[in-house]
Amino acid sequence: MTTVMGFDAGGTRVTGLLADAAGQVLGEGMGGPANPRAVAWDDAQAALLTAAHAAQAQSGRPWALPSAAVVGMAGATTPTLQADYAARLEAAGLAQRVRVVEDARIALAGATESGEGVILISGTGVNAFGAAGGRTARASGWGYLVGDEGSGFDIGCRALQAVMWAYDGRGPGTSLTPALLAAWNCASPELLLDQVYLTPIPRDKIAALSRVVAEVAQRGDPVARAVYAEAGHQLALAAAAVVQRLGLDPAQATIALVGGVFKAGDLVLTSLRATLHDRLGATPALVTPLYSPAYGAVRLALVDLEAA
Repeated sequence: MTTVMGFDAGGTRVTGLLADAAGQVLGEGMGGPANPRAVAWDDAQAALLTAAHAAQAQSGRPWALPSAAVVGMAGATTPTLQADYAARLEAAGLAQRVRVVEDARIALAGATESGEGVILISGTGVNAFGAAGGRTARASGWGYLVGDEGSGFDIGCRALQAVMWAYDGRGPGTSLTPALLAAWNCASPELLLDQVYLTPIPRDKIAALSRVVAEVAQRGDPVARAVYAEAGHQLALAAAAVVQRLGLDPAQATIALVGGVFKAGDLVLTSLRATLHDRLGATPALVTPLYSPAYGAVRLALVDLEAA
């Protein structure tokens, strides 16, 4: 049987789907983090292979090399990196033919029936990506050191900063202080730093604080609410840039939202909508994707299979 695989390889985990030539999912597998800008390449490759074999095992079929695979990989933002990673994964036996694209591309492929439009991702990191009429555009997603504003990691960092400012007396008191101390089982704000300044930087752990920040914000804490409002503002700037660069009509455009940060609901969406309107003069519709990013990768792999 001819099979293909699609992978959503993010900074937190890999999801891999095995499908037949008709697009029917046969099995799903998971692996560890696979952003090669944040983890060693050997670890990223191992996570992908783990997910592939787990999907094959769930299908109940013996391992057989898929004919094609598409890997949507966080951190794979340039053609040179994508080609290099694809060659390595082919050599490692992930599939007969492997194509690596940035994670936003598979998210968009799964978000709309046509595979075109705008996708806004905010999880551990951020990416805004769009495709229309053969043209593509992206904004943000430049990594946690020089970008990713509005990501879970960014929210976690801003919350930690607010706690330290309050501790110093440079900023207002906030309920984030006891919440973050409890989350990391620390007795004082200074001890939070022992959990932050590690090598490698604990990006996933810091990003996970975004859920704590949302809980505090929902109880009305103004500092936590301001952190989420700023996240929405920054995400809107990225999405608006993509809409403008593609020349889309903002009143007709749609933006599909992907990622855990959007689970905070109006905490992030209110400022997101307001900034989109300010930048574009109209507010594009914010929609839920039709399919998962991993299935978007399957759809792209099926296109590659047909073109072979």
